[in-house]
Amino acid sequence: MTTAPCDKKLFRLISACVSCDRAVIKQSNLDRMIARQSLLVNELELQSADSIACRTEIAELESLQNFKKKMEKINENGGKI
Repeated sequence: MTTAPCDKKLFRLISACVSCDRAVIKQSNLDRMIARQSLLVNELELQSADSIACRTEIAELESLQNFKKKMEKINENGGKI
């Protein structure tokens, strides 16, 4: 996810990387990850919507979706935050 050595611990799937200022994340990979995470959340909600696993994965999905919105906004502004 980065071109430099990483000194961060990955706590969850990828959301630890989306907040890193050295992260290199392709839009297509992010979209794919959001799609997979959505499927996982849907499965967990069918099993037990109030479980800790479900809540954790929902938080992961929301983090990825928020990062996607941030990327889209940056792209709309010509690369400026």
